[in-house]
Amino acid sequence: MGIGAELRQAREQRGWSVEDLSARTKIARSFLAAIEDDRFDRLPDGFYRRAFVRTYAREVGLDPVQVLASYTAQFPDRPEPALPRDIVRRGVVLPPDGDADWLTPRAHWLLLVFLATAAVVLLVYFTPRQEPRAAAIRPEPQSPAREERQATVPPAVGTGGASAAAPANASAQTVSHAPLELDVQAQGPCWLGATADGQRVVYKLLNKGDHVTMQAHDELVLHIGDAGNFQFTINGVTGRRLADPGDDVTLRLTPANFRRFQQSS
Repeated sequence: MGIGAELRQAREQRGWSVEDLSARTKIARSFLAAIEDDRFDRLPDGFYRRAFVRTYAREVGLDPVQVLASYTAQFPDRPEPALPRDIVRRGVVLPPDGDADWLTPRAHWLLLVFLATAAVVLLVYFTPRQEPRAAAIRPEPQSPAREERQATVPPAVGTGGASAAAPANASAQTVSHAPLELDVQAQGPCWLGATADGQRVVYKLLNKGDHVTMQAHDELVLHIGDAGNFQFTINGVTGRRLADPGDDVTLRLTPANFRRFQQSS
């Protein structure tokens, strides 16, 4: 008897339907049906598959360690592919918490830039400054008539000074790019793992009607299971269709490429 058949038999002995088990485990019915048919290729790779099998076995009263050992012997995990640049089908997924490095390469680089900037600021702040000596200038003697003419001449307006400096200062200001804002609306069961600027922000199974919003300044990386049920908007614009139902997708969004994934583009 295969693993799927053994799990199905344990479910039927308890008198539960697939819908009942889906409500108890929060696992999509399509994933439960794939497990019972030994179609593990319909599930997300690696950690997700093991988690679904373990949860199914525990809920129907079987030993999850023994069932998971049988699964691993019959269906060894495939090596995970490298992270794609933009989007691939059957993409990689996030590792469990214990396998993730606490500081990503991007964070290492940002930390070095911050330390270097702080060192320069401290050096400039604590460097002693010498005030220049003002030269002693004797006022030029002026006649009463010349003093009267200088007093009646109004200052020049519009040719320099503060009036001319204001536009220059305004033009020197820089405007940073707006952050990425993603709004997700699940149209059915789908799995979502997401990182924003290197930090994990979402890692869960979404059901129909679930709503998730996230933001990032530099990069959003999404790992989606069953992307056919995944709808989203990017910075207020509806996103285009990513894949067919049952397909897994990895999506990388940056300020330079996010318009490629909007419907209008």
